[in-house]
Amino acid sequence: MRLLLPVSLLLLTLLLLGTQLALTTQDLHITAELTRSDQAYYLAEAALHLARSRLQQNPAWRGQQESVPLGEGSYSYRVYEQGTTVHIEATGQIGKIKTLLKKTF
Repeated sequence: MRLLLPVSLLLLTLLLLGTQLALTTQDLHITAELTRSDQAYYLAEAALHLARSRLQQNPAWRGQQESVPLGEGSYSYRVYEQGTTVHIEATGQIGKIKTLLKKTF
């Protein structure tokens, strides 16, 4: 009977520590995914600025830049015309996370 209370407290403590470890691991995974998502967004933003710069140099240019590696990810962009509207689609990718930004002129 004297061992029941200490053993119960030990089991409860181990259960709480296991739960805390699982939650901490999950938080780290979510934080890493959020960081990759932000990085993909900024790669797409950079690709958008590159495409816009290329259009400023040559307003008649239409085409695309395929996947260009940069750091841990890559970016690409495409400039095309629909009617009288010029469209830019810029993509940033880190691992499996991909961000697409669109701009029209």
